[in-house]
Amino acid sequence: NTELYDLAFTEVSPFANICETHYLGDLSEADALALVADGLAQLDVPTEAADSLAISIYRRVNGYPYLTQRLAALLETAHDDGQPLSDDLLETGAADLLSCGDALLEHMRKALLEHGLLDAARAALDGKPRFSRHEEALARLELIGLLAPDDGHWHVRNPLFARAVQAWSGDFARNRPPALHAGLVRIFNGRGVPVGAGFLLRDRRALTCAHVVAAALGLR
Repeated sequence: NTELYDLAFTEVSPFANICETHYLGDLSEADALALVADGLAQLDVPTEAADSLAISIYRRVNGYPYLTQRLAALLETAHDDGQPLSDDLLETGAADLLSCGDALLEHMRKALLEHGLLDAARAALDGKPRFSRHEEALARLELIGLLAPDDGHWHVRNPLFARAVQAWSGDFARNRPPALHAGLVRIFNGRGVPVGAGFLLRDRRALTCAHVVAAALGLR
């Protein structure tokens, strides 16, 4: 997570000197489809229908393990309740994940706002920035779980995350009054890296949190 990133990349005794970094990937398409189809087979869902539902899940989450599990569990619950299993049911479930405060998505949303990463997330969504973990904002988005490298570029890991970024961007713009929007400032450290946000009180004076001030001054 982003807190571990701060510890790992501090200039004083960084964890990177003694730890090996592992980046967990998503399930392959074959593994994701087999996992869902096998689970539905245990519910006696016909093979053709199970394969179609597995493809529908993969199309939304690209094998992201947690989200694959959540949508598959939705199908199991619906089956136990006697509801018909369909793509429409999965679409409703995906929309519910976005709107009803799913723990993973809520953690991601808060991290984007608290660490000033929403603009970087939108940029990654609109374009295909070249892959480099030296780009701190993009590296943080990878740790949050939003981005992953592919063929030399960063990309949003799945369509559901892309929908989430679009929704959060719209919500943030609608909920922020024009005066507040104009008064928000981004705060950078001496290396030009954004470390937080604050409210502009007057020229060259801003109100912000103590940890942002410490990060800006290079204090730990």
